[in-house]
Amino acid sequence: MSSSTLDLALTALQSLAAVAFVVAVGYIYSIKGHFPLHMQRDIARLVVQLLAPCLLLVSIAQTVSADSFVTWWPIPVLFFLFSAISYLYTLLCSICLRIPRRRFRFMAAAAVMGNTNSLPVALMHSLAHDPGSRAVMGNGDAAEIARRGIAFVLFFSLFSNVLRWTFCYQLMAKVPGDPGNLEVLPHEEETLPVVIAGAHSEYANADSSRRRKSTELFPGDAVLAEVPHDDPAVHASALRRRSSIFSLASSSEPNTAAESEPIHSAIPDNQPTESTPLLPPPVPDHHVHFAAPGSHHHRYWHPRLRKLHGAVRACHELMNAPLYAAFAAVAIGLIPPVKSLFFGASPDELALFEQAVTNPLYGLGEASVPVILLTLGGQLGTMGKDTEDTVQSEHHAMDVGITVLVKMVLTPLTALPIMYAIKDSVELASDPTFTMALLLLSACPTALNLMNISQAQRNHETITATLLFWSYLLSVPILTAWVVGFLIILRAYWN
Repeated sequence: MSSSTLDLALTALQSLAAVAFVVAVGYIYSIKGHFPLHMQRDIARLVVQLLAPCLLLVSIAQTVSADSFVTWWPIPVLFFLFSAISYLYTLLCSICLRIPRRRFRFMAAAAVMGNTNSLPVALMHSLAHDPGSRAVMGNGDAAEIARRGIAFVLFFSLFSNVLRWTFCYQLMAKVPGDPGNLEVLPHEEETLPVVIAGAHSEYANADSSRRRKSTELFPGDAVLAEVPHDDPAVHASALRRRSSIFSLASSSEPNTAAESEPIHSAIPDNQPTESTPLLPPPVPDHHVHFAAPGSHHHRYWHPRLRKLHGAVRACHELMNAPLYAAFAAVAIGLIPPVKSLFFGASPDELALFEQAVTNPLYGLGEASVPVILLTLGGQLGTMGKDTEDTVQSEHHAMDVGITVLVKMVLTPLTALPIMYAIKDSVELASDPTFTMALLLLSACPTALNLMNISQAQRNHETITATLLFWSYLLSVPILTAWVVGFLIILRAYWN
C-alpha cells in the first residue's frame, strides 16, 4: 500500500471515528438510564420540525438549478434498482436455505428499507469536512461539498419514504394463515406468558416476550420520517392510513391482524354491563354543536368536491415539515431571481439575504447532525437492553446474518460496478460527490423506522430490535472498510 493510499485511509478513519464517537455517547447515555425513549422522541421532534427542514431547505436549494435538476433523473432509477437488488438477493438466499415465507417477508423488508436519512447525512457531512476525503470528492470548499452531498442523499430519501409505507409496510404485516398469527388483546399484554402454548411460529415465543414493552415507541430516523405519536394505538392508526393512501394492496387483505382496529374490550360498546348507569349522563353544553344556517357538512358536498377534499386530507397525512421544506427548496432553486436572493454566484459574492437568512438556517441544519447521531445511539442502547431480556428464537441469528450480508455487503458490492459502468454515459454519475453519496446509501444498514412499523403491526418486534442492534454495531467495521475502498476507487477512476 502506497503512502498516499495509507494517508487517505487514515483520514477516512478519522471522519468515521467522529461519527462513531457521537453515536457511542448517545449509546452510553442511554444504557445508563439518562436518555429514555420519551426524551429521545422529544429531541427527534425538534429535529423533524425545525433542524432537518433547515438542512433540507439550504442544501437542496443551493444544489438545484433549472439546468441541473433535469440531470437528477438517475436518483429515483438507482433507488429502485438498488432496492430490487436487495430484494432479489434476499429471495435467492431464502430459496437456497428453504426459509419459510414469514421469515422471508421480514428479511426482504429489512433489506430493502435502508437508512437513507441519519447515518448517510452524518457520513457525508463528516467526509466533506475532512481535507483528504474532500479532495477526492471534488472541487469546492467543505460547506459546498457537504450541501451537495446531503442534497443527493435527502432527494434519494424521498423515494425511500414512498417504498417503506407501501411495499415494506405490507411485508411486515401478519399474513392470514401464517403459523403464530396470534391476537393479543391490550388487557392481556401485562399477563402474557413468555412461552405461548400451541404456538408453532419461529418468532412467536420471542415476540410474546417483547409485547409487554412495545407500549414505548422508538423515534426512528429523525430527518424525513415523522416522529411517532406517544400513544401506540394512534401511531398504528396513522401508519395504516398512510399506507392505504399509497397502496391498493391493503384493500386486498382485509382480514389481516394489522388492518383491524385495536380492540379495547371484549364487550361491545353498545352492550350494557353491571357498571352501566340506568340514566345516561348529561351532555355538557360545549359538546352540543348546532349547524350554522346555510352551512353544509362535507358529506353533502358534490361528489367532485368530496374527492378533492379527500385528496387534500391525503396530502396532509403524507406531508410534514421536512417535506414542505424540500418542495420549497426545489421551488427556490428552479427560480433564478429568487435563488439569487439567498445564494451568491460565488463564495466571495454574498447574496442579499445570505448573511441574514441562509447562513443561520444552515447553521441550524448543521446542528441536526450531532443531534441525529445522539438519538441514533440512544435508540441502539434501548434496543440493546431490550434484547437482553427477551427470548431469542434459534432462527434469529441466521435471519440477522442474511439481512446484514445482503444489505451491507452484497448490495454495495453490486452497486459499485453499476456506478462505474454509467459514469461515462450519465452526467450526474461522473460527479464523485454524487457517486460517493449513492455508494454510501447502498451500504448503510436497515432503517430505524423498521421498528416503528414492527410496533404498529405488532409483528417481528424482537427480531427487529435484534437486527437493528447488531446491524449498527457491525456497521462500524463494515462501513469503515467500504468508505476507505470507495475513496480509493473514486480517486483512481473518477479523478
